[in-house]
This record gives sequence, structure tokens and C-alpha cells, in this order.
Amino acid sequence: MSRLEELANSLFGEMRDMTPEESKACRESISKISNPTGVNFYDLMGIPPACRNCGNHPVNGGSGICHCTLGIAQVT
Repeated sequence: MSRLEELANSLFGEMRDMTPEESKACRESISKISNPTGVNFYDLMGIPPACRNCGNHPVNGGSGICHCTLGIAQVT
């Protein structure tokens, strides 16, 4: 569990997933008030594509310690 999830649980208790109906209603509501901008916020933050969904990345609540070789510069 990420630090973000732990914080949310400590503040709000154990949370359930949205039902399919709630998920659909949420997507529809967001689509009514948003417009695609073509901006990828991960690009603005300088996060490599391979690291964007990594649970160890600080933006995802992780420690920042990389356990793979994707985030390590190549040694020449």
C-alpha cells in the first residue's frame, strides 16, 4: 500500500471501489466540464514513461527508491 493510500485510510477509513454506475456517472460529469488540452502532466514533471505508474515513485506515494534498472542512468 502506498503512503498516499495509507494517509487516505487514516483520514477516511477503508474505502471501496466505485460501482460501474458510479464510475460511468463520474466520467460523464468530468467530460461535461473538461476539454482535452494535449498536455501530459507527466511530461511537465519530467517523469520517464516507464516510471509513471510505478508504486515506488514519489508522485505515486512511493519512497523514491528505484527497484528496477529503468530509472538508473546507463554506465558507460
